[in-house]
Amino acid sequence: MNVRTHSMRSRRDARGPNDERGAVTVLLGAAILIVAYLVLQETRLSVAAADRARAQTAADAAALGGVVEGEEVASDLARSNGATLLSFVSDGDRVDVRVSFRDAVATARAERSETSPFS
Repeated sequence: MNVRTHSMRSRRDARGPNDERGAVTVLLGAAILIVAYLVLQETRLSVAAADRARAQTAADAAALGGVVEGEEVASDLARSNGATLLSFVSDGDRVDVRVSFRDAVATARAERSETSPFS
């Protein structure tokens, strides 16, 4: 029994006081957490960018429809693009709109022209 205990102690003592076994596991765990955090942030940024683009599309459509047909059509076009018309300002031949989609807000302006590109 003494020999066995002595041999186990010898192995433990051979590792020394600076034994760093398990340190790689801790570092790997920390690296995984950091990568997961960065992926989450990138996903949030991507969703926000997509929301801003969707809001801008809705604003453009609302402004173009509003300059031709008025506020009701502008509101309908914003809604059909998943957005909400926040403001509609008509100044003769010019319309300014502001729409929201989720947390994104976008503005657009359209002007009526006497010359049509299709004539």
